[in-house]
Amino acid sequence: MSPFQAHYGIFTAETLALLETAFGEVRKDLQRSGRTFDQTSTRNVVAELLVDLVRRGESDPRTLRDLVLAELGACSEHFTQSTRLADRGLKGLS
Repeated sequence: MSPFQAHYGIFTAETLALLETAFGEVRKDLQRSGRTFDQTSTRNVVAELLVDLVRRGESDPRTLRDLVLAELGACSEHFTQSTRLADRGLKGLS
């Protein structure tokens, strides 16, 4: 099932194909990274980020992939930093 099924009546077939292509590229890069992640929540976050970027006018699949991976990296870094702080009994910035 496509993570963009809810958007079938909203976006054109070309835009949906773009979203699917970019989603597949992000998924491949995440799998190659060897990092563990929750499949369902990551899938949802990636789909939401892609939809947001497409609504803002981005239409290049590589740029979409790079922007989503950068955002996920920033989230991951924040999580890692917050986890380290929590291990020391401190709170991270929210």
